[in-house]
Amino acid sequence: MREQPSDLAARFEAVYEKNRDPWGLETRFYERRKRALSIASLPRERYGRAFEIGCSIGVMTEQIAQRVDDLLAVDVSPRAVAEARGRLVSLAHVRAECQEVPHDWPSGLFELITVSEVGFFMGADGLKQAAGLTAASLTQDGHVLLCHWRHPMSGWELNGDDVHRIFIEHSGLKVICEHLERDFRIDVLARETMPR
Repeated sequence: MREQPSDLAARFEAVYEKNRDPWGLETRFYERRKRALSIASLPRERYGRAFEIGCSIGVMTEQIAQRVDDLLAVDVSPRAVAEARGRLVSLAHVRAECQEVPHDWPSGLFELITVSEVGFFMGADGLKQAAGLTAASLTQDGHVLLCHWRHPMSGWELNGDDVHRIFIEHSGLKVICEHLERDFRIDVLARETMPR
């Protein structure tokens, strides 16, 4: 992470300063259902090393942690990361760190990379860079989970459909599973399509 917080980091830190759970991740049925559908979309029961981009306060992280051996979860907000660490303290195989993707990117390969409700905030250029880094960091048999709100986002240039289109195009990965609703979409990506 940079020595000085970026404008994006400062913006999200202010959001979490006002409300520790600004999107109702812990309380809203919509969020619980979306998480359940996202996890159910993963085609493998177990993954080795995983990378969660945009962990917020760690609610989805808890769910991912049940399916992986080693998990790095990152968020741009130090307050959100502190909340996530508190939630995940008993899970020795999970680390929560303050990083701003795509500028900060971990080394090594991952069997699972998740990008849930954060692609809008990267902007088109950042998203293209993140898509390329994701493809380069994915194991040959790995999967990427994308999940995003489909409606316009006030103050942001992209909606969920834009995020998925740009990410798929610039990662070169193939959609192997999709779930589309009025409010959100889920796509699981891999290097090759599943055999029929």
